[in-house]
Amino acid sequence: MVEPKKSDNKEFQRQGLQLFFQLSGWLIGPIVIALLVGQWLDQKYQTKPWIFFSCLMVAFICTCVGIVKESRQFIKDLENQGKK
Repeated sequence: MVEPKKSDNKEFQRQGLQLFFQLSGWLIGPIVIALLVGQWLDQKYQTKPWIFFSCLMVAFICTCVGIVKESRQFIKDLENQGKK
């Protein structure tokens, strides 16, 4: 059995931490923006709560797409590293 090098472990930890922050950004960013924009638009056009909920739906879809995209890219990068 071959032991992984410490440099390989550190690189894997760095990549995992980077993925964590990217996915966290995809979770928090669109939702916060949708909350602020949705409330502002509802107040401006007196449509409470319809624009707010519409913005949240769009943000949820953006979040899902972003997470899937980042995860697929991370998996592809891991596969490419394994082939080297």
